[in-house]
Amino acid sequence: MATVLRLGTTPPVQAVLAGVLGFVLAGAAATIAWHLGSLQSQGELARFGETMSRQVALLAAEPLLQRDGIGLGTLANRMAAFDEVRRITIHSVDDRLLAAAGNTGVSEDGQAWVGAITVEDTVAGHVRVVLDPARFRPSLADAVAASWPAWLAAFFFTLPICYVLAREGKQRQAPPPIGSFLLVVNLFNRTVLSYERRAAVLDEGLKIAERVVGLYGGRALEHAEAGILLAFDDSGQPDRAFEAVCGALLTQGLFEAMRRRAGGGREAPVFRYGLSVAPWYAGAEELAEAAQTRDAILLSALAPSGELAIGNAAHRAIERPERLELAPLDTVATQTLSVTLAPCRIVRGAAGAYRTVLDEQVKAAQRPVPA
Repeated sequence: MATVLRLGTTPPVQAVLAGVLGFVLAGAAATIAWHLGSLQSQGELARFGETMSRQVALLAAEPLLQRDGIGLGTLANRMAAFDEVRRITIHSVDDRLLAAAGNTGVSEDGQAWVGAITVEDTVAGHVRVVLDPARFRPSLADAVAASWPAWLAAFFFTLPICYVLAREGKQRQAPPPIGSFLLVVNLFNRTVLSYERRAAVLDEGLKIAERVVGLYGGRALEHAEAGILLAFDDSGQPDRAFEAVCGALLTQGLFEAMRRRAGGGREAPVFRYGLSVAPWYAGAEELAEAAQTRDAILLSALAPSGELAIGNAAHRAIERPERLELAPLDTVATQTLSVTLAPCRIVRGAAGAYRTVLDEQVKAAQRPVPA
């Protein structure tokens, strides 16, 4: 029953009806997009609340055991510096208030998440994080500003779009999937180190990598050509790419701390870091030989000493990249890279309060595990 639209012979009434139909569909699409944006903001709110409560509980364990009220207060104030956080309170196991920060005069205004402070298998207290839902909710003005180009485009281009769709039946292809984010820790001066020193560095580095993947989810293995390889497997969460970059920054911080402890001299290790993506999940042996792993090794070789280089495909997967401090990596060598890698960027670190969280994670990860 459907009639193919022909630009040269379509009757005026049918052309008007087609235009009205396209205009209505564009309006419906804009409404649906706004609704989906609201649903997505709820998901971001839940993920942020769960992550924040878990991180505060992790960092509060040591000062709570030491009965360090000043340390707990400092921690609460640091974490309350996030714009999304309305209030943070830290409680003992008997629900006694130990520290509070933020809008402490409000009782139940906002959505709250509770994280247990555990020491080994014992609950020593809990933290309560209250978030401001308005920080995650898209405003009506933003929705209108974002949707008016769709209405205007539908009004002027409905007929040619309908003609192309009816004639060709083309569908937009989805972007290629990402199976894993691959981080290479390149022991750049491995050839000048003695065999015993190189083995000791890689052994300690593998232990560091295993602690990182235990926190951020993934796998770690020693790579014969570079040093250490970490694979942060995609979990299907929208913010997984940012989590992978945070895992890479934590890895960088821990390895650079190891380098500083070694001091200077010929036997001091030199590290460079490269982050790329693989479109599939691979086993350890397959991953070590993959072309995407060689891409990450190449990125690490192009990075300055101690710096983290990230490829273009990994950068495009990051939602809200403004949470990172990025700088272009533009050299003669990078101009010959494929579109998967170029343009390359150097990740200087996380921005704002995210940097504070990562700095605390680096300090916490270097503390000895209690016996």
